[in-house]
Amino acid sequence: MKHRPRKSRRKYLIFYLRVFEDGMFMGFVMDISPAGMMVLSEFSVETGRRFRLRMNLPPDISGRGNKNYVEFDSVCRWSRPDEDNRDFFLNGFELQQADRDTCQLIDSIIKEYGRH
Repeated sequence: MKHRPRKSRRKYLIFYLRVFEDGMFMGFVMDISPAGMMVLSEFSVETGRRFRLRMNLPPDISGRGNKNYVEFDSVCRWSRPDEDNRDFFLNGFELQQADRDTCQLIDSIIKEYGRH
């Protein structure tokens, strides 16, 4: 299956942020862009499904506001076994209509914790 080209390049993070769905731990953010993210999990995520995800923020970013997390809607666009460790899955999420505050927080994460 061929994927659409990304509008913006994802940045790998120097440490992994935790992601939850309905209070249940889903996995760790491996890379992120303003349009989406890749999450490493112990299970395959249903593609095409819409999720309300909650991502914990690094302490220095959460200290700027009153929350230590950000919530956003996303759709899982792909899921596949991790080539390096078949016990894990890589799942690609596309953000859906994120508000300005969410976009600013994601931009801060990318600028401060992204690597090439």
